[in-house]
Amino acid sequence: MVDRDNNEQDTTTLWRLGPAASGLGISAQQLRRLADAGVVPFTRTEGGHRRFDIAAARAALADRRGAQPARRESRPADWRRAVALAGLQEDQAWREIVSALGLQRNTPAFGILQYSVNEMLNNAIEHSGGTTVTVEVWRPDISEDAFRFRIADDGVGAFERMRQTLGVDDPMLTALELTKGKFTTSPEGHSGQGIFFTSKALDTFRLEANAIAFERDAARDDYALGVSAVSEGTTVSGSIATLTSRTMADVFGPFTSDEGFDRTRPAVRLALSGDGFVSRAEARRVMARLEEFAEVEIDFGGVDAVGQGFVDEVFRVWAGAHRETRLIPIDMNPAVSFMVRRGLADAAG
Repeated sequence: MVDRDNNEQDTTTLWRLGPAASGLGISAQQLRRLADAGVVPFTRTEGGHRRFDIAAARAALADRRGAQPARRESRPADWRRAVALAGLQEDQAWREIVSALGLQRNTPAFGILQYSVNEMLNNAIEHSGGTTVTVEVWRPDISEDAFRFRIADDGVGAFERMRQTLGVDDPMLTALELTKGKFTTSPEGHSGQGIFFTSKALDTFRLEANAIAFERDAARDDYALGVSAVSEGTTVSGSIATLTSRTMADVFGPFTSDEGFDRTRPAVRLALSGDGFVSRAEARRVMARLEEFAEVEIDFGGVDAVGQGFVDEVFRVWAGAHRETRLIPIDMNPAVSFMVRRGLADAAG
């Protein structure tokens, strides 16, 4: 086999990481993450370098997109509008939805749906950079006793907009910020709470943009990150059961105090860009902006191992520089727990 050093469409050769990523239309960091997750097949040379069969990689990505589609609705939306974003007011659109669908007020489901639709529609208006938005809402039916909605704009895409703001190379790395909260591309006018609390409030939440899908499932209280067929604009969809007992007060409670939104729980695994959490750079990425909170539960769920440098940067260097923020590591496997305990002991000593 010959290592392919350019983007020539030759499927008989094995491609190096960089050229393969270019040939697939994604970043090298994205391809590395997808390979690590077992989505894209690869081999290694005797020296340990990755090599990709470009045809197999394309097929794997196509399968992945087919495995994680935006929900295919069995019937048209009960309310649908495609409107210009210029001059649009989200509260007016919501009043039209309530009136047209005859929604029952003063229920937990109504409160969550109201918050979610208004926040996501406001995001499209204020942040998308697009010109139009399509809003769809479904009443409960015989197949699912839940309200559902989808909001799709034609802007630059949420992950690309966040990538530009954060100054990172890989848009997939921006997903971590959505699990922290308080991130906004327009800090002068917004608090950055909308996506964070909407994802916590709904039973299912899915944000798709720039070929990336970011999901949260309330039943598992977990996030998932994958490939999406949505490459233009941003599409947000969600659902809430009609008989839910969850209220917005329940959603805000674990993350707020008398001081406001001052607790958070970032999902560490969404920051992975290499072969593991070993570097201080990855630690700094995880800890970015967390000084804005009084208490941070650092969620190590799904992280197999961490290195000494990563742990030292988080629990000694960062914690020492931000003593006003309490760090609480959670959901650690034995290997991670061992390294964190060592790091905490070193910090205390």
